[in-house]
Amino acid sequence: MMLATPLVHAEAVPVRAMQLDKLLRVSEFSVPATTLSLNAPEIPAEITGRVERIPVQVGDQVKKGDQLVILDCRDHKSRLESAKAILRKNEALRSFASTQLERASGLKNTRSISEEVLEQRNADLLAATADHQNQLEQVRQAEINVERCIIKAPVHAVVVKRLANVGELANPGSPLVNLVQLDHSEVSAELRSADAVSLQQAKAVDFHHAGNSYPLELRTIIPIYDNKTRTQEARLVFKDISASPGTTGRLVWQGGANQLPANYLVRRNGLLGVFLVDNSTARFHALPNAQEGQPAEFNASPEQLIVTEGRQRLQDGDNIEVLVEEN
Repeated sequence: MMLATPLVHAEAVPVRAMQLDKLLRVSEFSVPATTLSLNAPEIPAEITGRVERIPVQVGDQVKKGDQLVILDCRDHKSRLESAKAILRKNEALRSFASTQLERASGLKNTRSISEEVLEQRNADLLAATADHQNQLEQVRQAEINVERCIIKAPVHAVVVKRLANVGELANPGSPLVNLVQLDHSEVSAELRSADAVSLQQAKAVDFHHAGNSYPLELRTIIPIYDNKTRTQEARLVFKDISASPGTTGRLVWQGGANQLPANYLVRRNGLLGVFLVDNSTARFHALPNAQEGQPAEFNASPEQLIVTEGRQRLQDGDNIEVLVEEN
């Protein structure tokens, strides 16, 4: 309902006004943000081998354990079989040395063998056992190298680059495939000091992109300021569904203090502020911390009347005729 209360003055400017408490809105903050993958590994070869097959293409999504590159494994399989053969020989020698020691121990009871021979049999068994253990490790290493002939995805990811070609010789450390992990990403945003404080106090934070909203949780605000931009980086994690790595959007959250919407602000003498109703006079009230196009904090009596329409043509001290908007 509209109630008109004219303040009589021959040259009064007609305006509309509302109480401050009806104009204040929960302050909302928004800054540009980007999703980042925490893992973007270049998957290398761990052994020497010729590239036999690359079963993935750029853009393919792979799960943990999926095959990325297959190397020619004949040399490594041959070394494994050779190591196993030596292991069988060592097992036989250890078994023989154990039997010899048992016999020598029995002969000692009848004093048919010298102490020196008995010690030699014991030393033979210890040496055979050590050789067996060493060869067992050689077999294990050869088995690991055979497993390394098939390079597998360490995480759920997307293939962004193939760095090797079929027929090339791969050496340990040679990058073969470039991945970007899909299921472990964060949101990064640059914040001003005031924004950083309000973000830490926010109860809900979202990442907005292409009409979709993704709930977030603040992980940390890095306590280092960029000297050029005077900002610090915030890192947030997705609570549920994640946006794809590299997605750009906006970080949106609500602050604790109510603010006056930006469309009620006007600029006079280079300062942003609002026009207050002082009986039949318009008074310009500057807000030093206000920024163009941004809501502004304004602390005053909830019943204070704020000029909402007709403010663009006002100057400080103008006589006004006020229509008070009660709804």
